[in-house]
Amino acid sequence: MPVSGMGSGFSPSAHPTNNKGNKMKKHTSVVASLVVTLILGLVVSAHAQIATNDYNGKKVTVSNSTGTGCPGSYKGFSAMTNSAGSIWIAPPTGATSVSIYNTSPVTNLCGITTIRNPDGVIWCTTNGPLTIPVTDSNKYQTLIYIKTTPVNTNVTYSIRAVWY
Repeated sequence: MPVSGMGSGFSPSAHPTNNKGNKMKKHTSVVASLVVTLILGLVVSAHAQIATNDYNGKKVTVSNSTGTGCPGSYKGFSAMTNSAGSIWIAPPTGATSVSIYNTSPVTNLCGITTIRNPDGVIWCTTNGPLTIPVTDSNKYQTLIYIKTTPVNTNVTYSIRAVWY
């Protein structure tokens, strides 16, 4: 027997309640709404962009590495610097991650690495942006590796860091 106003598929026997009746349903609905709101809030805040910074590299160091793994064999590299000329870049206050993109005018790269100071942990990618966790208390050094010869030493290699 359908309940008036609830649609044709609802019947009291199909949806049991306790002695508190609709209060229990309302409480469950409110709790579920709060949980969903909290989860969505965390997801949005975890991905909220804090800042975007562009960094240029120091003069390219020409080398002939035959390494394997990441970044692999390369012919040269360039260390990115902050506005003061330091290779150690500090994240903006509150940042918890960064995505690093190659914005160089050439695409002959074999990898991007980032090193965390003070413990030397290294992250590397050979394809696409590099996304890593960061903390306010650490500084980071990012290097771009060039894979082809001749290495163009007249190009300023650069990255864009999007901080979250």
